[in-house]
Amino acid sequence: MDVTRTIIADGLRQLGVRPGEILLLHSSLKSLGRVEGGPQTLIAAIQDVLTPDGTLVMPTLTWDTVHAKQPRFDVRTSPSRVGLVTETFRTMPGVRRSLHPTHSLAAWGRLRDELLDGHETCTSAGPLGSPYHRIVERRGRILFLGCRLSSNTMMHCVEEWAPVPDSLTADTEPLEVVDYDGRIIPSPQHRHAGARSRHYAKMAPLFEAWGCMVSGRVGEADCRLVDSAIMAERTLRLLREWDRDLFTHDRLPPTA
Repeated sequence: MDVTRTIIADGLRQLGVRPGEILLLHSSLKSLGRVEGGPQTLIAAIQDVLTPDGTLVMPTLTWDTVHAKQPRFDVRTSPSRVGLVTETFRTMPGVRRSLHPTHSLAAWGRLRDELLDGHETCTSAGPLGSPYHRIVERRGRILFLGCRLSSNTMMHCVEEWAPVPDSLTADTEPLEVVDYDGRIIPSPQHRHAGARSRHYAKMAPLFEAWGCMVSGRVGEADCRLVDSAIMAERTLRLLREWDRDLFTHDRLPPTA
């Protein structure tokens, strides 16, 4: 049976997605099953649930295609490297993309501009005051639809905020952003260092213990919905008080 817009919307409501909230989406379209209408249907279903009072955000990352040898990111044409859903979303009417060469976000909804403005002034992906940080400040939630917690881009930012030593390169790369008017903006960047994301999935039992994650199914996809504010606050405490190298190994603290 095809997975329809109505089935997806009903599943999201049962999971706990609310009208008017900020939702940062990481998704695997194929995990849902055979979706009638493809990525456009998934996006429309989420918009139905959030309503125009809500805000849908997706990462539209280009970290692997924009670098010292290919330093220019064009907000209008540089394709997202994190899936068909994000690439479809960034080109839709009413969607705007932030001006960041490696870790741009695309957003639709009431707080779109408030969240995205000024990303080009950041010298790393998600420092304090960045669009990622604003999502946490406004208690946005993160939906992992059919994908693992290892895709949790926000956790890179939490490491920046701690700060975790050596989580960013000491030197900057001389990158550039081309904005919607074709203007070239220098955007030197400290890059993420180390392969820490493979250890993010170990946080699932802690998220459950902290009461910041609920799990369920939408279509055929296993889903997790995470409160970014609680996640960030408690993870920062672990990084600062227990182990700044938390994401370089598989161990968890005896109590959390």
